[in-house]
Amino acid sequence: MISRAILPLILAATPLTAAGQEVPSVDPLRYPSLGGNIRGEVHMLPPVSTGPMSPSWSPDGRSIVFAMAGDLWQADLDGGPVRQLTEGPWYHFEPAWSPDGRWIAMSVEAGDGLDLALLEVASGKVRILVSNPGVDVQPAWGPEGRFVYFAAASSGSFDILRVAVDSGAQELVEGGRGNQIQPWVSEAGELAWVAPAPGISGSGGLWRRPVGGAPATLVHAEETAYRARPRWVPGRNALLFVSDAGGSNDLVLVSGQGGNTLRLTSTSAHELTPAVDPTGNRIAFVSSDGGPTRLYVMAVGGGEESAWTEIPTEARIYQAERGHLSGRVLDATGQEVSARISITGSDGRAYSPPDAFHKVIAATETHHFRTGGTFSLGLPPGPATISVRKGLEYEPVIETVAIEAGATTTVDIALERLIDASAMGWVGGDTHAHDLHQGRIPLTSESFFQQLEAEDLAVTIALIHMDGTRLMGRWEDMTGEPSPLSTERHKLQYSQEFRGSFGHVGLAGIRRFVTPFIGGAANTPWSPDVLNADYLLAAREQGGLGGFMHPFNGSVATPRAVSVSEIPVDVALGLGDFYDVICYWYDELANAEMYYRLLNAGFRLAATGGTDNFSDVWRDPGPGASRTYALVEGPVTVEGWLDGIRTGNTFATNGPLLFATVGGLPPGGEIVRRAGEEGFVPVGVDVASTTPVSRVEVIANGQVVFSADTEDRTGRFRVETDIAVTGSAWVAVRALGPPSPWVSDSYAFAQTTPVWIVQDGMPFVSPDDVAFLLEAVEEFRNRVTERDRWVGNNGRDRFLARVDSAAAVYKALLDGPRNRDR
Repeated sequence: MISRAILPLILAATPLTAAGQEVPSVDPLRYPSLGGNIRGEVHMLPPVSTGPMSPSWSPDGRSIVFAMAGDLWQADLDGGPVRQLTEGPWYHFEPAWSPDGRWIAMSVEAGDGLDLALLEVASGKVRILVSNPGVDVQPAWGPEGRFVYFAAASSGSFDILRVAVDSGAQELVEGGRGNQIQPWVSEAGELAWVAPAPGISGSGGLWRRPVGGAPATLVHAEETAYRARPRWVPGRNALLFVSDAGGSNDLVLVSGQGGNTLRLTSTSAHELTPAVDPTGNRIAFVSSDGGPTRLYVMAVGGGEESAWTEIPTEARIYQAERGHLSGRVLDATGQEVSARISITGSDGRAYSPPDAFHKVIAATETHHFRTGGTFSLGLPPGPATISVRKGLEYEPVIETVAIEAGATTTVDIALERLIDASAMGWVGGDTHAHDLHQGRIPLTSESFFQQLEAEDLAVTIALIHMDGTRLMGRWEDMTGEPSPLSTERHKLQYSQEFRGSFGHVGLAGIRRFVTPFIGGAANTPWSPDVLNADYLLAAREQGGLGGFMHPFNGSVATPRAVSVSEIPVDVALGLGDFYDVICYWYDELANAEMYYRLLNAGFRLAATGGTDNFSDVWRDPGPGASRTYALVEGPVTVEGWLDGIRTGNTFATNGPLLFATVGGLPPGGEIVRRAGEEGFVPVGVDVASTTPVSRVEVIANGQVVFSADTEDRTGRFRVETDIAVTGSAWVAVRALGPPSPWVSDSYAFAQTTPVWIVQDGMPFVSPDDVAFLLEAVEEFRNRVTERDRWVGNNGRDRFLARVDSAAAVYKALLDGPRNRDR
């Protein structure tokens, strides 16, 4: 029984099974064939870009075909509007013009995967060329025009295959460990591609070999990020590729024999997807300085930006006449307000304004863009659906409008609040967002902050870190104070993520970096293993907080599986203030299972949510997909929000809001009992959710002791129950729901920090869970000893001594009187 009003309604407590019941779920990665390769999906797969991408020259050098807004377009270099070559409902990417000019190969999203197709230039007809399970991308023609080479992933990493255009027969060209990607074949039949290089981090170095001939030769090795895209220069033994070694993506030449590189561009913008014309004299490429990409041509020798020739793409000739949609998003006062918008045209395809950053949430394949309050774009005639979302506290809106050819449709969309949590003292934020993460767009601070406003994030902790040896962020953003962009409603503060070999930790509220940024990273100066515990302690010494980011990826069923993480060690050492139960990339129920084990060992950690999103990539859920709500006294400040986490007055969520009390206390509270005080404890939960909620559950000591079937309810309602508690315990509340377009994750989930019930000064401790964690620490010790990544005995001895201290804590818990058989 559920009451929608805020009236007492006691539901009978029903003992149930252990936590971890199944809910409908989908993988947060769209393409399971990538084998969980997050970097591969977010960085390498082709985007639906509102600006031009992936230019390819016609054989006569007079035209360029490129991808834009889900279609292929042709620009004639003698001038005039660009012409649309394809149309929906498919998305079309990565064109490659055949040597005879008859065909354009491309990757397409026509169904569940990415396939290869051929466009016949003369007729405009399209046919599928390759449709393997998984992902087929990056088509490149052989010099004779008989084969198309491509990268394919069907069971994890990418291999390079080729397909015969006439028969469709496929054969492996390059395989092996790691990703073999971005093939290109010279006019002499020499294959160039990107693959792992010995001693180098990143996505790989540049390799070459004759097709079907001699062994591969490494041409050039540097730390790349899926952008290299090597291209032979006709008439020269040289490769053109993209390098970010200079701090931004630039075009670079290197001899086919290796040696020194020649940097052709040197702007702060990103230059990407280069193509060399058939004569070897000109390069077509795209560039972005923070907005949509633009198409340029320059001499093969490079030059300053003033020497580039821009190819305009704003004037367009469509295959069929378009209509126009112009709209505003308004708040309750009639003021324009930022929001996230999805627009689906009559062809079933998603569209964005030409100046917007088109993005997609992989878990639900929800295409979207963000607006400051207004939007304007062209659409095919017919019905169009507009979906508007602003965080978790506004009711989402769906409207259908009619688009007429040659006419403009206008619409005002008014948003209404479901709830104002901050007015109740509950402030929503994200413990783990990233602004810069090697995306195609050099996201400005202002554009990033607009994303935070559109998602209605009151507090955002943006973490600067290092991936490989590349800094993800700006040194100057670390100030220990809110960003100057912060407003009364939205606060942004930069901090740090430390990335070790045994998990990542977030350091929030610190004033200066704790260096080095990485540890245990092969092929870098920081290859020795170091303890995350040192960074958690350093954050505390600065007056900040330390917590566990995306704690576990995979099974947590055995101590051996858990031993990949340092978390059981750190918690036993008294370090770590919060635990991201919810993170977009990993399974919430698995992370909750480990959270419950840690609580069952008597440790207190705030339940938090941190997205770990990459705001400058196109396959990205956006900041605030995973959120932390903290109870804050007084005005909203970053420090006040962190204090709420410090005291455990929190709940984590990706959709449902849970305002729960146990014995009248909010999460993080403590009920003190004397001997003989037993009986029922009231639990009340006010739920506010824009996404369906299937169940609201009460968890006590890691077990589900009460479950209310809420029948996929949305809106506001209340659940109440009394639970019998004997002795010491901890009690928390969680909610689960099915996949939904309003959830930027695989399924809806929310989890509160517990209220602790302590009798006779002895918190509840489960010997079984303590023994599990002790075994995990011992397995961890075995793992790091076998790995042996230290330099000298001092580092080794100090590391292992800390691990042994953690093990001693668990042994003392097993030997001591803290736990009683209740």
